[in-house]
Amino acid sequence: MQAFDFTERVAIVTGGGGGIGRAASITLSENGAKVVVVDLSEDSGLLTVNKIKENGGEAKFVKADVTKEDDIKNYVQKTIDSYGKIDIFLNNAGWEGKIMPFIDYPTEVFDQLMSINVRGVFLGLKHVLPHMIEQKSGAVVNTASGAGLLATPNMVAYGASKHAVLGMTKTAGVEVAPHGVRVNAVCPGVVNTAMMRSAQVSSTRL
Repeated sequence: MQAFDFTERVAIVTGGGGGIGRAASITLSENGAKVVVVDLSEDSGLLTVNKIKENGGEAKFVKADVTKEDDIKNYVQKTIDSYGKIDIFLNNAGWEGKIMPFIDYPTEVFDQLMSINVRGVFLGLKHVLPHMIEQKSGAVVNTASGAGLLATPNMVAYGASKHAVLGMTKTAGVEVAPHGVRVNAVCPGVVNTAMMRSAQVSSTRL
């Protein structure tokens, strides 16, 4: 028995090539959704798509760098061209950056991480929400983190980025609620993903 019925729903999942994004993409498909898997890695994204298709689901892959606005416009437009709507948007792509003390944190890494984790989420919302507003329905889930709720020693950029995701979620949510669109965030704790394993290895080197 399906926990949810997403039959005929169309979902976009960024960062769908691995970790939480892959698991969510597969689960959405298992519950009836057509899934557009977005990832910077073509190999990883296509692996997710192939897993969905092996299980009898429908999925497409779109390669995108979420820091580039044209790439965001492209995955949104390809979804509309293929399916005519966007019902679900898991705004999930992210990067853990480096694990090191605040005062030693490289400025260029801080800027890169904020571009992925904050700008990427902002641009996704900016270009998906107009379609949901027009259709007067839709659900967005931004992937924040427990690091967006508490202090995260040695992860200043990651913690700051996830606090920012929560702030954007609240602002977008109150703006689009009158149009029948929901914007929420999830704040996972420790999840056994490649990102978390990388962070754990880095922390042991401090």
